[in-house]
Amino acid sequence: MLPQRSTPSTVTESLSTSLSSDQILSTMASPCAGLRPVIDYAVNTHGKRLRSRLLVLSARTLSPQPESLAETAVLVELLHNGTLLHDDVMDRATVRRHRPTVNRLWGDPVAILAGDFLLVAVMDLALKTRVEAVPRLTVDTLMHLLSGQMQEIRNQGNLSLDEGEYLEIIGKKTGALFAASCTLGGLVAGGEPEQLRALGTFGRQLGLAFQLLDDLRDYLSEQARTGKEPGRDLAEAKVTLPLIAALRNANQEQRRTVRHLFAGNDRGRHLQRFRALIQDLGGFSYTLALARGCIHRAVRSLEDLPCGEARSSLAGAARALLEGEVK
Repeated sequence: MLPQRSTPSTVTESLSTSLSSDQILSTMASPCAGLRPVIDYAVNTHGKRLRSRLLVLSARTLSPQPESLAETAVLVELLHNGTLLHDDVMDRATVRRHRPTVNRLWGDPVAILAGDFLLVAVMDLALKTRVEAVPRLTVDTLMHLLSGQMQEIRNQGNLSLDEGEYLEIIGKKTGALFAASCTLGGLVAGGEPEQLRALGTFGRQLGLAFQLLDDLRDYLSEQARTGKEPGRDLAEAKVTLPLIAALRNANQEQRRTVRHLFAGNDRGRHLQRFRALIQDLGGFSYTLALARGCIHRAVRSLEDLPCGEARSSLAGAARALLEGEVK
């Protein structure tokens, strides 16, 4: 087991629905000297920490004082951040959340080691929760993330990718982590099987909506708003739902245009042309409609959980996710 910086008891006492960087660093294992500044930088972000917030709200929907809340909340944040460090290396990303990426500042080898350390720290926390099902769910979630990433890599540049397989990929990559966040909250709160299923459904549907909206942002938003380069998915030949939906409606000439633009290594420079094509062919409106449907199913799944402030906050978080995109 890894050495701890401190016990999480004081963190649990002060834990609101949003974790601070200090709370994360005081609960997780202490990195070795060479990695300490890298881990501090990776953890000390200005992200919304939505996954840990969902975990805390899910737990408090079922119990006012759930056990092991600090460990599990930190666990999901480290799991998310560890996979992001690896993603940035694979994608050769240079900006995330308005800051240079770890791989840009310290290089790929250090970024990979930092991501590995965070995933080791995840399993350390999973074991420390003393809830039998937590390590198993954590491992299963990691396996889903790895499988989804491999499936995405295999389909890079595949303009024949259909909606079903695409939804399977994002279900593994994004839906699984959101579902695990909510289910872990239910587990540490001692939830019944039907309550755990409801929380898992809520998280999965919310995760799908989150990724669909992220697909839209990659085409439509500016870096000043999102903190990452626009058109990054396009530049990396990732085929996402807006383009899949647009190609379904395209005529032969429009498909030829898309294939021609997509084939070159400079496809990212044609972002404006892709935007116009996808807009005209209904790809953006279709993706937004599907995200709305996921949000609706997520909120409806909460009906099987006890009424209260925490449940209302979960529903509010789901609706706010969508409202932020349609303004």
